[in-house]
Amino acid sequence: MKKLSFGALALCMVGTAHAGIPFFNATCPGNIEVHADQGGPVFFNGKEGKIKKSQASYYEVAGAGITLSIAINPDGSPLLTYTGKHGANGVCTLSGGNAPSTGGTDAPPTVESNSGSGKPISPGNMPAYCRGEAAGQFGTKPMYIKTGKLTRMQNGGYTIKGVGDLGNQGEKPFQCEFDKQGKFLHFKSLVDEGRL
Repeated sequence: MKKLSFGALALCMVGTAHAGIPFFNATCPGNIEVHADQGGPVFFNGKEGKIKKSQASYYEVAGAGITLSIAINPDGSPLLTYTGKHGANGVCTLSGGNAPSTGGTDAPPTVESNSGSGKPISPGNMPAYCRGEAAGQFGTKPMYIKTGKLTRMQNGGYTIKGVGDLGNQGEKPFQCEFDKQGKFLHFKSLVDEGRL
């Protein structure tokens, strides 16, 4: 069954720029965790997928036994659907922190994001997920976010500390926490306002 026109297929073969891919974290059925940096790459359970651009606002990424379709809405947000083996298909669920920051880099230093209602994230994907949360909260790209070592807490959960390089605003430390099942709990800026 052919879904793409000849023109769309021809577009697949030209150019390697993927600037239209927004940052997002998502979960697809079958416990497939997806993370995309702004402009790519896109990772499936921590492994980089292969991106094909077929139209100005439509991409397909192959990995983890599925093909993820990324349609970019007029507001810049992604709509994610997938197709897999034996006719499997459906919608992938975006996780917290994917909305564009409305405060830009002037967001207050005590920003905290809470969730805990999403699907569990494997320890191997927690650093990438945390980078995405920090990028969304600080209004910057994930490439300017550095995370440290994943630490197991006494309650069985996980914590990751990191630093966001915000250019003229300097570096801002932060922390992400996950519960013992791997669900994202919250993002917290660790900026000491007295030192600013």
